[in-house]
Amino acid sequence: MFGRKAAATGKPVAQPGEVCPRFKRDVSEVCHTCKFYLRSELSDEQGNKVGTSYECADVVANVLLANSIKTLINIERQLNGQGRAIEGFRNEIARMTETSTKVNVAAVTAALSHVEQQAAARAARAEFLPPVQAPVRQAT
Repeated sequence: MFGRKAAATGKPVAQPGEVCPRFKRDVSEVCHTCKFYLRSELSDEQGNKVGTSYECADVVANVLLANSIKTLINIERQLNGQGRAIEGFRNEIARMTETSTKVNVAAVTAALSHVEQQAAARAARAEFLPPVQAPVRQAT
């Protein structure tokens, strides 16, 4: 990819054959003089330096943009998956709450029915008792 170094800038002269995206000329004519032709340090996964490279900032920006878009798409997919999981959890809680409410209503209804039966039984027994007279107060 690289040939000799340009004396004025110290940047390597690119091999001919490709066209510069910015200046629309052969890269061997313009890259070594361009301020967008940047040096980058290459490293492996552990962070160890493995070399140096010169790249066009326009090309690197497009590559970084493409990688950023891929990352955002992956994040969006993960968030959608989490959103579906949360929605499923919410639906399960709503179903459990509805079931619990139905059980509670049934229990309260049964208890109220029992109380009404007891009150009716007491009222029936009260019919056979002599009426209770309230004591009369004497005016002083």
